[in-house]
Amino acid sequence: MTARPRTALGLDALAWAYEPIAMRVCRAAAWRPAVVAAVDPRPGMRILDLGCGPGTLCRLLARACPEATVVGVEPDPVMLARARRAAADATGLCFVRADATALPATAPLDRVFDVGVSTLMFHHLAPDDKRAALGEAVRLLAPGGRLVVADWGPPATVAGHAAFAVTRLFDGRTVTRAHADGGFVAMLREAGVADLAERGRWPTAVGTLCLYTARKP
Repeated sequence: MTARPRTALGLDALAWAYEPIAMRVCRAAAWRPAVVAAVDPRPGMRILDLGCGPGTLCRLLARACPEATVVGVEPDPVMLARARRAAADATGLCFVRADATALPATAPLDRVFDVGVSTLMFHHLAPDDKRAALGEAVRLLAPGGRLVVADWGPPATVAGHAAFAVTRLFDGRTVTRAHADGGFVAMLREAGVADLAERGRWPTAVGTLCLYTARKP
């Protein structure tokens, strides 16, 4: 692994604030149930969560179906430690420290997955890294496997553009440009998926959260 990554908030000391911000500012309680429904965990299913952060979605998926296997991938050791502590008593759930742009071919990432999911990770990545991470996600899907992505999408209103300007100021205009102008949807198509569709959108104080689903041919 190269240089030590920072937390999604930019400072390790603020890792504790990730979940409160997700709930209150990003309205995670409104759209996370839709993400879980889109994943639709079933017994025996293998689910990969890229950029799992403190592991909240992983725990929700494991709770929805304890007979599924959920693997959370996170590059930041502070976030990963929080995820592991919170899921200490969970079954069928494990976490791996890895970079989503170059996933290692070692257990538990040495097998294919039925579903790859990611929430609010891609807008942190540079354009080439977005493409690399999408390529890795599709590579690890079984034929017919599904991709579920929730991240910022193009605002549809003046208020939405103003809200997303806050995120773009914080995360950088270059890395968020594809989410502002629709380029991220084009990247999803370029990753070689089929049946790409937008399944929902939720306005928040810092942007418009869009839920996309697709399938590996």
